[in-house]
Amino acid sequence: MQAYDYNEIEQQLADTVINFISEHIQLSPEESAKIADTAVENYRIIINSDIDVVGDDHTEAIRQKIKGAIGENIHSVEITEDMLENLSLGIARIVWEMIYAQIETVTGSTNLESDYYYLADSIQKQIDKLEERTMQVSIQANIKNGTSGITAEELLSLIEGMTDEEIEALAESLGLSYDELYELLAAGNDGMGNNGMGKELEEKLQELKEKLEKELGDELKEELEKELGQDMSASDGKNGRGGRNGTDGRDGSDGQDGKDGKDGKAGRDGDSIYIRYSAEPNGRDMTDKPTSDTKYMGTYTGASASSNPTDYTWTRYSDATITYSGGTLYITQ
Repeated sequence: MQAYDYNEIEQQLADTVINFISEHIQLSPEESAKIADTAVENYRIIINSDIDVVGDDHTEAIRQKIKGAIGENIHSVEITEDMLENLSLGIARIVWEMIYAQIETVTGSTNLESDYYYLADSIQKQIDKLEERTMQVSIQANIKNGTSGITAEELLSLIEGMTDEEIEALAESLGLSYDELYELLAAGNDGMGNNGMGKELEEKLQELKEKLEKELGDELKEELEKELGQDMSASDGKNGRGGRNGTDGRDGSDGQDGKDGKDGKAGRDGDSIYIRYSAEPNGRDMTDKPTSDTKYMGTYTGASASSNPTDYTWTRYSDATITYSGGTLYITQ
C-alpha cells in the first residue's frame, strides 16, 4: 500500500475521510487512501492560498475533484450516481470543517477573531449548504429506491426548501405528476414506511398541493389570455366572461401650499475627517491614497490635515491571510 507524507493535521483529515467512506461503502484500503489523498490535496490548496472569503465556486471545485477521484479509483464495487454524489458532498464538507477547526484553533490563541470573521463565516455557510444538499440527495435516493426510514416530516422539509422548478424536477425524476407526488407524501405506511402522519402535517401537505395547483392554473390562464387576446377572469355567472373595466375617476384638486418655516440658525464651523494610508501600523510614510502595499488606514479630525502620522488613529483595514509552511499554519496581517 502506498505511503503518504502527511503532517499531523493532514493525517487526521485523511483518517476522517477514510472513516466516512467506510460508513457508506466497503472499499479496499488502497481505494479509500487515494480518495482521502485527494481531500488532503484540496485542503493544502486552500491553506496555501491567500483567500479571504470562500464561495460556492470553491466548494464545487473541491467536490468535482473528489468526485473525479472516486470515479477513477473505485474498481472493487459498483457505485451508483446517488452514492457518488453523497460521498463527494460529504468529503467536501469534511475538508471545510477541518479548515474551519484550524482557524478556530489559531484565532483562539492569538485573538484574531475579527480578522478572520468573514473567512470563518463564509466557510460555515458552505458547510451548512453541503449538509442540506446531502440530506436532499439521501431523501431523493431513498424515494427512488422505495426504501423505508424516510419520514413525512423530512420529505415535507425537503420540498418546502425547494423552488417550483426543483419540485417539478423532483417529481419528474420520480416519474410522478404533482398530484402523484402529493399522494406519495400522504400515503404514510404505503409509500414511505412511516407510521402515519398527524393532522397538522396532512394540512401542510394539502396547502402545498393547493399552492402548486394554483400556480399551474395561473400559468395556464396566462397562456390562454395571450393566445385569445382577452381577459379570462370569470364573473359570477358560470363560465362567463369578465366584465369590462370601469372608467377612471377624476383627479382631485391640489391642496393649498403650506407656509414656509423660519430659517434655522447657522451652525458652527465643523472639523473635517482626514484619511491617510500606510504599510506600517504607526503610519510611517503615509500616503493620501491606498496602494498595493498599504494595510493600515489612519483617521484624523481637525480643521486641516496633519502631516504628523502620530496625530492619526491607525487601524488595519485589509484582511489577514493564511499561509502554510513546514506543516505549520501561519496567520499574518
